[in-house]
Amino acid sequence: MNDLWTRLKERKLFQWGAAYLAGAWATAEVLDLLADRFHWSEWLVQAAILVLVFGFLAVLTLAWYHGERGRQRVSGGELVILVLIATGAALGIRSLPSTSGSPGGPPGSGEVGLPALAAAAGLDFRSSRGAPRVAVLPFRNVMPDPEEDAYLVEGLHDEITSQVSKVGALEVVARSSALRFGEREDLSAQVVGDSLGARFLVEGAVRRAGDRLRVSVTLVDASADRTLWSEVYDREAMVSELFDVQSDIALNVAESLEATLFPGEAERIRRRGTDSDAAYEAYLRGRQHMSGAWANYPRMAELFQQAVALDPDYAEAWSSLGLSQVALGNFFLAPPPEVFPRARESATRALALDSTLAEAHTVLAWVHFAFDRDWAATERDLEIAEALDPGLDGIFYLRAYLYQALGRFDEALAAANRMLELDPVGANSTLAAGRMLHMARRYEEALALFRRAERLNPEESLGDEYSGVTLAVMGRTEEAIPGLQSLLIGDRVPASGAARLPEAYEDGGAEGVWRLWIELTEAVEPPRPGSVAMGYARQGRADEAVEWLRRAASVYDSWVFQLNDPLLDPIREDPGFVEFLAGIGLPAT
Repeated sequence: MNDLWTRLKERKLFQWGAAYLAGAWATAEVLDLLADRFHWSEWLVQAAILVLVFGFLAVLTLAWYHGERGRQRVSGGELVILVLIATGAALGIRSLPSTSGSPGGPPGSGEVGLPALAAAAGLDFRSSRGAPRVAVLPFRNVMPDPEEDAYLVEGLHDEITSQVSKVGALEVVARSSALRFGEREDLSAQVVGDSLGARFLVEGAVRRAGDRLRVSVTLVDASADRTLWSEVYDREAMVSELFDVQSDIALNVAESLEATLFPGEAERIRRRGTDSDAAYEAYLRGRQHMSGAWANYPRMAELFQQAVALDPDYAEAWSSLGLSQVALGNFFLAPPPEVFPRARESATRALALDSTLAEAHTVLAWVHFAFDRDWAATERDLEIAEALDPGLDGIFYLRAYLYQALGRFDEALAAANRMLELDPVGANSTLAAGRMLHMARRYEEALALFRRAERLNPEESLGDEYSGVTLAVMGRTEEAIPGLQSLLIGDRVPASGAARLPEAYEDGGAEGVWRLWIELTEAVEPPRPGSVAMGYARQGRADEAVEWLRRAASVYDSWVFQLNDPLLDPIREDPGFVEFLAGIGLPAT
């Protein structure tokens, strides 16, 4: 026994073991911190801990054979022991519960999931409410004429999502994120649920037989891939029947998840918006365009206008009409002084018919924000909307932009966090969160989200454009040029003019780029004043920049509520700029 003790001391087994344990403990602490910060899967953490445990055995083996000075030969016995330890570690890792699939991202994306990206950008993906989280996946279109009837299938999905959202005890993933899993093919329920941060999935299919519709629906516990409830509805294709199907699905989902209905919720869910089949069809066709390209927004507004003309008491159609009018104004698809007052009228009419419509309050908030520049009224209507529907992601989109305009960057990032909780793989939400990080001068994190937004929606997200803006303020002008070119083209500068930016950079560096920017944006007829102002600001020409910002304010250019953009930092201390901010009720930050 004494001989063994002596040999253990000679080979420094205790020193090696103590040193390893100290290092392993520190490594485990760091792993725990990183796992919590970046939302690594539990499997990864467990595997790392197993490696540390078996690593201790390996270190003891190495110490036994090599701890004594002068004994460095590798023996067959040592190799056998190390192979056995490695085999045990591999078998242990293999036996861990699997969390198959990517932790996030749309089907087939093969990229890091948004939860990790959001965490890396300082945004916490996990829901703060603790409510059961549900994703209503797009219903399969098995109609005889799928293309013609797409509006009906997509509209039913939108309406069912809206109805389930009325259950205050549940949290529902935004439709724009759920749409990315319309064809999940070989993806397991667990992978889809993990990608959306939702434990429960509502799936379904719609088929037509003559004048009848068959709607099949299933509620799945994604964590166990287990069906909790299913039903098949065989009804006439008329509005009264479809409203009954939607409300029945929402109430059954709530019952299956043991979600308590608050007073008035069941009544709100059962309420029929209209008895007009024609008005309902126009409304569904309009909603179909809401997640589409901006070029379709005028047609969307026309369809909602048809719906309210067919049924003037259709509250949801009035609300959606107001939202479409706000979109026309924000994207300069119609003159803002014309469409924003109409949006106010539409939302007011909707609330006179149904005061519980959160979307209508959000429309009023947009009018206060983008048209009235009444910041207090904007916040008030958003608070009302959130009290009515805390799961409406559009509330937090606007709240984020409001808070950044007021220089309340921590609150803007908190609103962006909530928006990403509700819309984890939505391109617009990801882009908006990136803009908040850009405004807060957290550039690398902003770039990560802009790139993500571009991958999610290459055609509409503006991810490349805003990446260009961020790279420009970081001083990486040459890298910024492709994004700045896209931004110019979006402001109606001819592509031939935007193509001159690389040459301008070669001749004059960043200064040359912004000189050409001013030339090109001023030549547009009519010019977008906010864009011209940005060029003058980058050159430090405060008087010209402020003059163009005043013009921007007069035509309700959306740059006016993004004045905390670092693009304007060269003139931020200028008295004229500070005076301009005060004139529209914004603080100098």
